[in-house]
Amino acid sequence: GFAGTRTVLRQTPQGNNLFEITPFGQRGNYFVKLDRHGERDEWLANILAPARQLFGTHQISFGIDAERNGFHQDVQRHDYAVLRNDFSFVRYVTFVGSPFQRQMNFDASQYVQDRWSPRDGLLVEAGLRAAWNEIVRDVQWSPRFSFAWAPKRLRDTKIAGGYGIFYDALVLQTLAQRQDQTSYSTFFLP
Repeated sequence: GFAGTRTVLRQTPQGNNLFEITPFGQRGNYFVKLDRHGERDEWLANILAPARQLFGTHQISFGIDAERNGFHQDVQRHDYAVLRNDFSFVRYVTFVGSPFQRQMNFDASQYVQDRWSPRDGLLVEAGLRAAWNEIVRDVQWSPRFSFAWAPKRLRDTKIAGGYGIFYDALVLQTLAQRQDQTSYSTFFLP
């Protein structure tokens, strides 16, 4: 299978007037102009082997997954000010640095899982997933185990449990923050 996703977010202020935060509200034009793009392409394949009998029924499955993710944005910021009741400056903020941030990642994973039913009403699943990506650059092992038991004598009852190690996906926007602009604040005495 293949899946592709593209996202775009644009925020455009109505002008370049100084953005001012006052005790009475905000005025001027917002200080951030944003153009953000995200992309994700995923390829996957799964194989379900024929059921086998060995102390019950086993259904073994294998799979691979590869993903290419990208994030880039252009953030144009202009100065803004925080004002007192008499409209004198409390703080004046400027920005320096590149307005561009970009982060890419490629990751690949594979898994094997056994779905075992030793008898009617009992299901046990055990598996192992191995994942690698170009940012972490290490194999992350994820063992998984679960069971479900539906005792015949207790109708409408099911007891289930499981254990697994799961790794969250990397948030490329967070990783790109080190490339973001720096803000400088000047504070004014009353």
